[in-house]
Amino acid sequence: MGMNSAEIRSLALAKLLRPDGPSVATVSEQLGVPVHRLYYWLRLARNGTMKNRRTKTSEIQDKLQKVLHARSLQNEELGHWLREQGLHEAQIDAWEKEVQEKLAQIDAAHARESEQAAQIKELERDLRRKERALAEFTTLMALKKKHGLKWLGEE
Repeated sequence: MGMNSAEIRSLALAKLLRPDGPSVATVSEQLGVPVHRLYYWLRLARNGTMKNRRTKTSEIQDKLQKVLHARSLQNEELGHWLREQGLHEAQIDAWEKEVQEKLAQIDAAHARESEQAAQIKELERDLRRKERALAEFTTLMALKKKHGLKWLGEE
């Protein structure tokens, strides 16, 4: 069973970001990924801008758990844990930013939903008011027609 591109990227970065990891050329040969693509992924990972367009909730939750665990460790413990996981501190930093951005997006979406709900309520109130006014006007017009009444100002 083959790996998808996100898994290949994660594996490549895990290898390349290790202090004692293989060279870019070696990883390129092992995984069949062009050298220029590996350098691109490295640059994004080091800048903390690596994003997966199809990030799933479970992936974000996994990253959050790893970030929280890493932040609970100190110096040597952290280094040991990072080596065990095949991670680099830059990845943890990038994941922390990614989780924060995702939470900010969720907060913004909730704020937009609340704002839209308030607008919908206001529009519904306005619609009910206009429906009542239209019903009243229709009744008045029917009475005028039935009884031949004239409006004030009409001759």
